Amino acid sequence: MFLMLSISTADVLAYLLLGTPFSGSNEIVEIALAVCIAMAIVYAHYEQSHVKVDIVSENFPIRTKRGVEIIGLFLGTACTTLLAYGAWDLSIASTMERESAITLHSFPIYPWKILFAIGFSIAALESFRQLVMTCLGRPHKLNGRLDIPSQSMKD
Repeated sequence: MFLMLSISTADVLAYLLLGTPFSGSNEIVEIALAVCIAMAIVYAHYEQSHVKVDIVSENFPIRTKRGVEIIGLFLGTACTTLLAYGAWDLSIASTMERESAITLHSFPIYPWKILFAIGFSIAALESFRQLVMTCLGRPHKLNGRLDIPSQSMKD
């Protein structure tokens, strides 16, 4: 984030003071933003901070809540795994082509795509870890907090 902020600020200052912006600054910020989004998804998976609407499910029995949580985590794992697969497919193709941005000063794009794929791979692994932990009735987070009650609790 600091890299994107610094590049954007330098670009605006160069345009205001010198009359010419930096070539390729928009492309660098766009690529870095994609990597930041992938890493933010990993953090959201870990913190369980995705948007949840529980107007109906708050009245479910504990076992039903647990079943719905398992289905949700399974679907989340499947989706992030597919995203990771697609990201790796794109990054491998980009690496083989030695893809670079077409600006006055070209720079390679493929390392950024590899970081993007790594981010989605970590998100898929974290989602899978949470699925396994939920199926075993253990806490999702490493600090021991569990949002869904374990099987041992009575309905």
